[in-house]
Amino acid sequence: MLGAELSPGRPTYTPENLLNRCKPGDLVEFVCQAQYPHWVVYVGDFQVVHLHRLEVVNSFLTDASQGRRGRIANQLYRYKPLSPAVVVRNALEQVGCKDRDLSWRNSECFAAWCRYGNIEAGSAPQESGLVAGSVAQVLHSSTPSLRWEAVQDGRQGGWGVCFIPSFITEQFFL
Repeated sequence: MLGAELSPGRPTYTPENLLNRCKPGDLVEFVCQAQYPHWVVYVGDFQVVHLHRLEVVNSFLTDASQGRRGRIANQLYRYKPLSPAVVVRNALEQVGCKDRDLSWRNSECFAAWCRYGNIEAGSAPQESGLVAGSVAQVLHSSTPSLRWEAVQDGRQGGWGVCFIPSFITEQFFL
């Protein structure tokens, strides 16, 4: 929901201040009134990996923030995270993926996939009608390298679709 991302009780910090707080593998949510949040994975050395304009890119945290305030958002999900080294590896291995190679609909979906494997897929902006979360059912998409899955939102109890690489679904769910 637009505007709700600056909720009281969840402090936000300037990008420069976040650099002192982030550890490799952390999820960071950048927020601003009247805009959807943007999510990144902190990989260390002031760098983040994130889904930006249909491409997974490696950027400086301060550049990725685009002037927005942010917060470490590791506690939003109820699932056990992967180790920080695996989270960072997941993110870095996707750098350069773009357009049709993408398996995620938005930056939160990508960041959550990096941190939780495919347990938590992240939520999408409301106008797309997509929400995400724990796997409920695996379905086949028209693209052989991808599968889509019906998912239940780990935070809100909604249902939606999120795309994940087929090697993940085959390894964990089939």
